[in-house]
Amino acid sequence: MLISDKYANRSRHLDLGYPITTVLGTKLYMDPNLFGVKIAVRDRDGHETVVSTADGKHKDYLQNQLPNNIREIALIVLQFRAEIGSEVKLHDMKEYERSIVEYFQKDFKSDLISVNVLTDSFITSEIVRSGLTLLPFLVIGFVIMATFSSVTFSISATALKQMNIHKITLAVMACVTPFMACGASLGGMFWANFRFGSILCVTPFLVLAIGVDDAYLMVNAWQRITTHRRKMPIDNVNAEVRRRITEMLVETGPSVSITTITNVLAFGIGALTPTPEIQLFSIGNALAVVVDFIFQLMGFNELHKARTTTSVILALESWGYAMFDVDLRKPTQASGLGFTSR
Repeated sequence: MLISDKYANRSRHLDLGYPITTVLGTKLYMDPNLFGVKIAVRDRDGHETVVSTADGKHKDYLQNQLPNNIREIALIVLQFRAEIGSEVKLHDMKEYERSIVEYFQKDFKSDLISVNVLTDSFITSEIVRSGLTLLPFLVIGFVIMATFSSVTFSISATALKQMNIHKITLAVMACVTPFMACGASLGGMFWANFRFGSILCVTPFLVLAIGVDDAYLMVNAWQRITTHRRKMPIDNVNAEVRRRITEMLVETGPSVSITTITNVLAFGIGALTPTPEIQLFSIGNALAVVVDFIFQLMGFNELHKARTTTSVILALESWGYAMFDVDLRKPTQASGLGFTSR
Protein backbone atom coordinates (compact mmCIF):
# COMPACT_ATOMS: atom_id res chain seq x y z
CA MET A 1 0.00 0.00 0.00
CA LEU A 2 2.88 2.38 0.74
CA ILE A 3 4.34 1.76 -2.71
CA SER A 4 0.91 2.16 -4.28
CA ASP A 5 0.37 5.51 -2.55
CA LYS A 6 3.85 6.79 -3.34
CA TYR A 7 3.72 6.04 -7.06
CA ALA A 8 -0.04 6.74 -7.48
CA ASN A 9 -0.70 3.21 -8.76
CA ARG A 10 1.83 3.73 -11.59
CA SER A 11 4.66 1.63 -10.20
CA ARG A 12 6.04 -0.98 -12.57
CA HIS A 13 7.57 -2.87 -9.63
CA LEU A 14 4.25 -3.72 -7.97
CA ASP A 15 1.07 -4.35 -9.92
CA LEU A 16 -1.75 -5.77 -7.79
CA GLY A 17 -3.73 -7.07 -10.71
CA TYR A 18 -5.91 -10.00 -11.59
CA PRO A 19 -5.38 -12.55 -12.97
CA ILE A 20 -1.68 -11.57 -13.13
CA THR A 21 0.07 -9.77 -10.30
CA THR A 22 3.56 -8.39 -10.91
CA VAL A 23 6.00 -8.12 -7.98
CA LEU A 24 9.48 -6.78 -8.74
CA GLY A 25 9.23 -7.94 -12.33
CA THR A 26 7.95 -11.42 -11.44
CA LYS A 27 4.52 -12.32 -12.78
CA LEU A 28 2.30 -14.37 -10.48
CA TYR A 29 -0.95 -15.99 -11.56
CA MET A 30 -3.50 -15.39 -8.80
CA ASP A 31 -6.29 -17.64 -10.04
CA PRO A 32 -5.67 -20.32 -7.35
CA ASN A 33 -5.58 -17.75 -4.54
CA LEU A 34 -8.18 -15.06 -5.25
CA PHE A 35 -11.91 -15.71 -5.55
CA GLY A 36 -14.93 -13.48 -5.89
CA VAL A 37 -12.79 -10.80 -7.52
CA LYS A 38 -14.14 -7.61 -9.04
CA ILE A 39 -11.79 -5.71 -11.32
CA ALA A 40 -11.69 -2.49 -13.29
CA VAL A 41 -11.92 -2.74 -17.08
CA ARG A 42 -12.40 -0.26 -19.90
CA ASP A 43 -15.55 -0.47 -21.95
CA ARG A 44 -15.78 0.25 -25.67
CA ASP A 45 -16.08 3.97 -25.00
CA GLY A 46 -12.88 3.96 -22.96
CA HIS A 47 -14.63 4.48 -19.64
CA GLU A 48 -13.49 2.54 -16.59
CA THR A 49 -16.09 0.22 -15.06
CA VAL A 50 -16.02 -2.46 -12.35
CA VAL A 51 -17.08 -5.99 -13.30
CA SER A 52 -17.01 -9.42 -11.71
CA THR A 53 -14.51 -11.95 -13.03
CA ALA A 54 -17.27 -14.55 -12.92
CA ASP A 55 -19.04 -12.66 -15.70
CA GLY A 56 -18.10 -14.34 -18.97
CA LYS A 57 -18.95 -11.25 -20.99
CA HIS A 58 -15.69 -9.53 -20.05
CA LYS A 59 -13.06 -12.10 -21.03
CA ASP A 60 -11.03 -9.52 -22.91
CA TYR A 61 -9.60 -8.20 -19.64
CA LEU A 62 -7.08 -11.04 -19.84
CA GLN A 63 -5.48 -9.41 -22.87
CA ASN A 64 -6.05 -5.81 -21.83
CA GLN A 65 -5.43 -5.91 -18.09
CA LEU A 66 -5.33 -2.51 -16.41
CA PRO A 67 -2.62 -1.83 -13.82
CA ASN A 68 -3.77 -2.45 -10.23
CA ASN A 69 -7.19 -3.43 -11.50
CA ILE A 70 -8.39 -5.22 -8.34
CA ARG A 71 -11.33 -3.46 -6.70
CA GLU A 72 -12.87 -6.14 -4.48
CA ILE A 73 -11.90 -9.61 -3.22
CA ALA A 74 -14.30 -11.94 -1.42
CA LEU A 75 -11.88 -14.76 -0.57
CA ILE A 76 -8.10 -15.05 -0.34
CA VAL A 77 -6.53 -18.50 -0.08
CA LEU A 78 -3.05 -18.68 1.44
CA GLN A 79 -1.16 -21.97 1.42
CA PHE A 80 1.69 -22.53 3.88
CA ARG A 81 3.93 -25.50 3.19
CA ALA A 82 6.84 -26.80 5.22
CA GLU A 83 9.28 -29.66 5.01
CA ILE A 84 8.99 -32.10 7.90
CA GLY A 85 12.22 -33.54 9.23
CA SER A 86 12.64 -37.07 10.43
CA GLU A 87 12.70 -35.87 14.04
CA VAL A 88 9.12 -34.57 13.78
CA LYS A 89 6.53 -37.19 14.61
CA LEU A 90 3.07 -37.42 13.12
CA HIS A 91 1.50 -36.76 16.51
CA ASP A 92 3.51 -33.54 16.90
CA MET A 93 2.45 -32.35 13.46
CA LYS A 94 -1.22 -32.95 14.24
CA GLU A 95 -0.90 -31.12 17.56
CA TYR A 96 0.70 -28.16 15.78
CA GLU A 97 -2.06 -28.02 13.20
CA ARG A 98 -4.70 -28.35 15.91
CA SER A 99 -3.17 -25.46 17.87
CA ILE A 100 -3.36 -23.22 14.78
CA VAL A 101 -7.02 -24.09 14.26
CA GLU A 102 -7.84 -23.44 17.92
CA TYR A 103 -6.06 -20.08 17.85
CA PHE A 104 -8.11 -18.74 14.96
CA GLN A 105 -11.32 -20.24 16.32
CA LYS A 106 -10.96 -19.02 19.93
CA ASP A 107 -8.36 -16.24 20.21
CA PHE A 108 -8.28 -14.39 16.90
CA LYS A 109 -10.83 -11.58 16.71
CA SER A 110 -11.43 -9.24 13.77
CA ASP A 111 -14.37 -7.28 12.41
CA LEU A 112 -12.88 -7.14 8.92
CA ILE A 113 -11.39 -10.57 8.33
CA SER A 114 -12.92 -14.00 8.82
CA VAL A 115 -10.21 -16.69 8.90
CA ASN A 116 -10.92 -20.35 8.17
CA VAL A 117 -8.04 -22.79 8.63
CA LEU A 118 -7.94 -26.08 6.73
CA THR A 119 -5.39 -28.77 7.57
CA ASP A 120 -5.33 -32.49 6.92
CA SER A 121 -5.88 -33.39 10.56
CA PHE A 122 -8.64 -30.80 10.98
CA ILE A 123 -10.47 -31.97 7.86
CA THR A 124 -10.20 -35.59 9.03
CA SER A 125 -11.62 -34.77 12.46
CA GLU A 126 -14.46 -32.79 10.91
CA ILE A 127 -15.28 -35.65 8.55
CA VAL A 128 -15.39 -38.06 11.48
CA ARG A 129 -17.56 -35.68 13.50
CA SER A 130 -20.02 -35.16 10.66
CA GLY A 131 -20.03 -38.88 9.89
CA LEU A 132 -21.00 -39.74 13.45
CA THR A 133 -24.11 -37.60 13.05
CA LEU A 134 -25.45 -40.41 10.83
CA LEU A 135 -25.65 -42.83 13.78
CA PRO A 136 -29.23 -41.86 14.71
CA PHE A 137 -30.27 -42.63 11.15
CA LEU A 138 -28.78 -46.12 11.52
CA VAL A 139 -30.93 -46.74 14.58
CA ILE A 140 -34.03 -45.37 12.86
CA GLY A 141 -33.34 -47.43 9.75
CA PHE A 142 -32.86 -50.58 11.83
CA VAL A 143 -36.12 -50.05 13.72
CA ILE A 144 -38.08 -49.41 10.52
CA MET A 145 -36.57 -52.40 8.73
CA ALA A 146 -37.01 -54.72 11.73
CA THR A 147 -40.65 -53.67 12.09
CA PHE A 148 -41.32 -54.13 8.38
CA SER A 149 -39.60 -57.53 8.37
CA SER A 150 -41.51 -58.71 11.44
CA VAL A 151 -44.85 -57.69 9.94
CA THR A 152 -44.20 -59.26 6.54
CA PHE A 153 -42.72 -62.43 8.03
CA SER A 154 -45.76 -62.74 10.29
CA ILE A 155 -48.20 -62.20 7.42
CA SER A 156 -46.58 -64.82 5.20
CA ALA A 157 -46.25 -67.30 8.09
CA THR A 158 -49.87 -66.78 9.12
CA ALA A 159 -51.05 -67.29 5.55
CA LEU A 160 -49.16 -70.60 5.43
CA LYS A 161 -50.29 -71.53 8.97
CA GLN A 162 -46.70 -71.59 10.25
CA MET A 163 -46.77 -68.59 12.57
CA ASN A 164 -44.76 -68.78 15.81
CA ILE A 165 -42.48 -66.57 17.88
CA HIS A 166 -39.44 -67.76 15.94
CA LYS A 167 -40.64 -65.85 12.88
CA ILE A 168 -40.19 -62.59 14.79
CA THR A 169 -36.74 -63.75 15.90
CA LEU A 170 -35.76 -64.50 12.31
CA ALA A 171 -37.07 -61.11 11.16
CA VAL A 172 -35.03 -59.24 13.78
CA MET A 173 -31.91 -61.31 13.16
CA ALA A 174 -32.26 -60.63 9.43
CA CYS A 175 -31.63 -56.97 10.30
CA VAL A 176 -29.05 -57.60 13.02
CA THR A 177 -26.82 -59.81 10.87
CA PRO A 178 -25.88 -57.05 8.36
CA PHE A 179 -24.85 -54.73 11.19
CA MET A 180 -22.79 -57.54 12.72
CA ALA A 181 -21.13 -58.02 9.34
CA CYS A 182 -20.37 -54.30 9.07
CA GLY A 183 -18.91 -54.26 12.58
CA ALA A 184 -16.69 -57.26 11.87
CA SER A 185 -15.50 -56.11 8.44
CA LEU A 186 -14.93 -52.43 9.24
CA GLY A 187 -13.38 -53.31 12.58
CA GLY A 188 -10.98 -55.64 10.79
CA MET A 189 -10.10 -52.86 8.35
CA PHE A 190 -9.33 -50.41 11.15
CA TRP A 191 -7.28 -53.09 12.92
CA ALA A 192 -5.32 -53.46 9.65
CA ASN A 193 -4.52 -49.70 9.77
CA PHE A 194 -7.10 -48.57 7.23
CA ARG A 195 -8.21 -45.03 7.90
CA PHE A 196 -11.77 -44.05 8.72
CA GLY A 197 -13.78 -42.11 6.17
CA SER A 198 -17.25 -40.66 6.53
CA ILE A 199 -18.23 -42.41 3.31
CA LEU A 200 -18.05 -45.71 5.23
CA CYS A 201 -21.14 -44.60 7.16
CA VAL A 202 -23.12 -45.52 4.05
CA THR A 203 -21.93 -49.15 4.19
CA PRO A 204 -24.41 -50.37 6.86
CA PHE A 205 -27.36 -49.17 4.78
CA LEU A 206 -26.12 -50.98 1.67
CA VAL A 207 -25.35 -54.21 3.50
CA LEU A 208 -28.68 -54.02 5.35
CA ALA A 209 -30.56 -54.05 2.04
CA ILE A 210 -28.52 -56.98 0.71
CA GLY A 211 -28.71 -58.98 3.95
CA VAL A 212 -32.46 -58.58 4.43
CA ASP A 213 -33.05 -59.61 0.82
CA ASP A 214 -31.07 -62.83 1.37
CA ALA A 215 -32.97 -63.53 4.58
CA TYR A 216 -36.31 -63.10 2.80
CA LEU A 217 -35.26 -65.58 0.13
CA MET A 218 -34.18 -68.23 2.64
CA VAL A 219 -37.14 -67.85 5.00
CA ASN A 220 -39.69 -67.91 2.17
CA ALA A 221 -38.02 -70.97 0.69
CA TRP A 222 -38.07 -72.66 4.11
CA GLN A 223 -41.78 -71.95 4.51
CA ARG A 224 -42.59 -73.25 1.05
CA ILE A 225 -40.62 -76.43 1.67
CA THR A 226 -42.26 -76.85 5.08
CA THR A 227 -45.70 -76.54 3.50
CA HIS A 228 -44.80 -79.32 1.08
CA ARG A 229 -42.94 -81.60 3.51
CA ARG A 230 -45.34 -81.44 6.47
CA LYS A 231 -47.86 -83.54 4.56
CA MET A 232 -45.37 -86.42 4.52
CA PRO A 233 -44.64 -88.80 7.42
CA ILE A 234 -41.60 -87.91 9.51
CA ASP A 235 -39.40 -90.68 10.88
CA ASN A 236 -36.46 -88.67 12.20
CA VAL A 237 -36.69 -84.99 13.10
CA ASN A 238 -32.99 -84.20 12.69
CA ALA A 239 -32.82 -85.88 9.31
CA GLU A 240 -35.94 -84.00 8.25
CA VAL A 241 -34.45 -80.66 9.33
CA ARG A 242 -31.26 -81.38 7.42
CA ARG A 243 -33.29 -82.33 4.37
CA ARG A 244 -35.28 -79.11 4.50
CA ILE A 245 -32.15 -77.01 4.95
CA THR A 246 -30.56 -78.80 1.99
CA GLU A 247 -33.57 -78.10 -0.20
CA MET A 248 -33.62 -74.48 0.96
CA LEU A 249 -29.95 -74.01 0.04
CA VAL A 250 -30.45 -75.70 -3.32
CA GLU A 251 -33.29 -73.30 -4.07
CA THR A 252 -31.82 -70.04 -2.71
CA GLY A 253 -28.09 -70.72 -2.80
CA PRO A 254 -27.51 -69.64 -6.42
CA SER A 255 -29.45 -66.39 -5.97
CA VAL A 256 -27.73 -65.46 -2.71
CA SER A 257 -24.30 -66.44 -4.03
CA ILE A 258 -24.67 -64.59 -7.33
CA THR A 259 -25.84 -61.47 -5.50
CA THR A 260 -22.77 -61.61 -3.27
CA ILE A 261 -20.35 -62.33 -6.13
CA THR A 262 -21.67 -59.54 -8.35
CA ASN A 263 -21.53 -57.01 -5.52
CA VAL A 264 -18.01 -58.06 -4.55
CA LEU A 265 -16.82 -57.85 -8.16
CA ALA A 266 -18.42 -54.43 -8.61
CA PHE A 267 -16.84 -53.06 -5.45
CA GLY A 268 -13.58 -54.81 -6.34
CA ILE A 269 -13.42 -52.86 -9.57
CA GLY A 270 -14.09 -49.69 -7.61
CA ALA A 271 -11.17 -50.53 -5.32
CA LEU A 272 -8.84 -50.25 -8.33
CA THR A 273 -9.71 -46.60 -8.96
CA PRO A 274 -7.07 -44.00 -8.03
CA THR A 275 -9.44 -41.92 -5.87
CA PRO A 276 -8.66 -42.72 -2.19
CA GLU A 277 -12.23 -42.24 -0.92
CA ILE A 278 -13.69 -44.52 -3.60
CA GLN A 279 -11.02 -47.12 -2.84
CA LEU A 280 -11.86 -47.04 0.87
CA PHE A 281 -15.59 -47.19 0.18
CA SER A 282 -15.26 -50.10 -2.26
CA ILE A 283 -12.96 -52.16 -0.03
CA GLY A 284 -15.21 -51.65 2.99
CA ASN A 285 -18.35 -52.62 1.09
CA ALA A 286 -16.76 -55.67 -0.52
CA LEU A 287 -15.57 -57.01 2.84
CA ALA A 288 -18.90 -56.27 4.50
CA VAL A 289 -20.84 -58.10 1.77
CA VAL A 290 -18.59 -61.17 2.06
CA VAL A 291 -18.86 -61.28 5.86
CA ASP A 292 -22.63 -60.79 5.64
CA PHE A 293 -22.85 -63.73 3.22
CA ILE A 294 -20.97 -65.92 5.70
CA PHE A 295 -23.06 -64.75 8.64
CA GLN A 296 -26.29 -65.36 6.72
CA LEU A 297 -25.32 -68.94 5.97
CA MET A 298 -24.17 -69.52 9.54
CA GLY A 299 -27.15 -67.84 11.14
CA PHE A 300 -29.94 -69.36 9.07
CA ASN A 301 -28.47 -72.81 8.48
CA GLU A 302 -27.15 -73.82 11.90
CA LEU A 303 -30.38 -75.47 12.98
CA HIS A 304 -29.11 -79.00 12.38
CA LYS A 305 -26.29 -78.56 14.94
CA ALA A 306 -28.60 -77.77 17.87
CA ARG A 307 -30.71 -80.88 17.72
CA THR A 308 -33.01 -80.30 20.66
CA THR A 309 -33.67 -76.75 19.52
CA THR A 310 -34.39 -77.82 15.97
CA SER A 311 -36.80 -80.44 17.23
CA VAL A 312 -38.82 -77.81 19.06
CA ILE A 313 -38.73 -75.42 16.09
CA LEU A 314 -39.81 -78.14 13.69
CA ALA A 315 -42.64 -79.11 16.01
CA LEU A 316 -43.76 -75.48 16.25
CA GLU A 317 -43.61 -75.15 12.47
CA SER A 318 -46.06 -78.07 12.29
CA TRP A 319 -48.40 -76.73 14.96
CA GLY A 320 -51.97 -77.61 14.09
CA TYR A 321 -50.89 -80.24 11.61
CA ALA A 322 -49.23 -82.74 13.93
CA MET A 323 -49.63 -83.86 17.50
CA PHE A 324 -46.20 -84.14 19.03
CA ASP A 325 -44.33 -84.85 22.19
CA VAL A 326 -40.73 -83.59 22.39
CA ASP A 327 -38.09 -85.09 24.66
CA LEU A 328 -35.57 -82.27 25.38
CA ARG A 329 -32.87 -84.60 26.65
CA LYS A 330 -29.68 -85.14 24.69
CA PRO A 331 -30.09 -87.09 21.45
CA THR A 332 -28.33 -90.13 22.93
CA GLN A 333 -30.76 -90.11 25.88
CA ALA A 334 -33.92 -89.14 24.03
CA SER A 335 -36.74 -91.61 24.12
CA GLY A 336 -38.05 -90.48 20.77
CA LEU A 337 -40.18 -87.92 19.06
CA GLY A 338 -43.62 -88.98 18.01
CA PHE A 339 -45.80 -87.35 15.35
CA THR A 340 -49.35 -88.07 14.41
CA SER A 341 -50.60 -86.50 11.17
CA ARG A 342 -53.88 -84.65 11.22
